[in-house]
Amino acid sequence: MKGRGIAIGPDDCATITGSTGSSDFPTLNPFQPVMVGTKDAFVTRVDPLTAEIIFSTFLGGAGGIDEEACAVFVDETGSAFVTGRAGTGFPLLNPWQETYGGEYDAFVTRFTPWETPSFTAPTWAVPVRLWYGHRCGFSGLCLRDGSHFFH
Repeated sequence: MKGRGIAIGPDDCATITGSTGSSDFPTLNPFQPVMVGTKDAFVTRVDPLTAEIIFSTFLGGAGGIDEEACAVFVDETGSAFVTGRAGTGFPLLNPWQETYGGEYDAFVTRFTPWETPSFTAPTWAVPVRLWYGHRCGFSGLCLRDGSHFFH
């Protein structure tokens, strides 16, 4: 397991993201309960008072590219925006780009709060063909008006 990003939400819960090759990585109320490839991204939310997992999921596809989440941002509503590297078979919901563009497509996935303190399935999961490089080079994720992403 490799943690890449952490963000504190308005409820003081920590949302952590990264990648794991462990098939027994802990999940709770998951969007994706099992690892699909050899390495998947993960999103985990932790209670600040008890250090217990509130929500934890794999996020990845069955293609030959290992998914890796690199950064996370939690907005004032508690929505978590996760970005990283996507492979073929990455789960899509309301995509801007419907087909896999190549070896290093980036993704942005938004998990919205459903009933505190857990998350629902992503409201969108988008691979976007961007210059990406070979590894997670993101140092952060910035948002403007919910539809434009800058980093």
